[in-house]
Amino acid sequence: FMKFVARTLPGPIVNAIGEKASQTSRRYTDHQRALHESKVKELMKVYAESELSKKAFDFFLCGHTHARDELMIEAGDKKAKAINLGSWFDQQKAYFIDEQGQSGFKTLV
Repeated sequence: FMKFVARTLPGPIVNAIGEKASQTSRRYTDHQRALHESKVKELMKVYAESELSKKAFDFFLCGHTHARDELMIEAGDKKAKAINLGSWFDQQKAYFIDEQGQSGFKTLV
């Protein structure tokens, strides 16, 4: 059916339909990605706090979930920084810690 429509309608109309469908798809995908990232970040936080309650550490470092994040966590009187390296698909960033103890994500390219 779509091939028939594409061959029959004028090019600008087919293009406008395609653009509208693409915009709608991107809005849906962006919304779903935001929901997924929020859930992943919360899961990482809960897991890191659980591990911190068992044994003290300064940093909890993970990746592979595509949800870049950096936050302070607490478990009782213990505190640590939890870092998820995220993905290079969206932005090529690395995590750094300098001599003064400053830290954060830095764009590489």
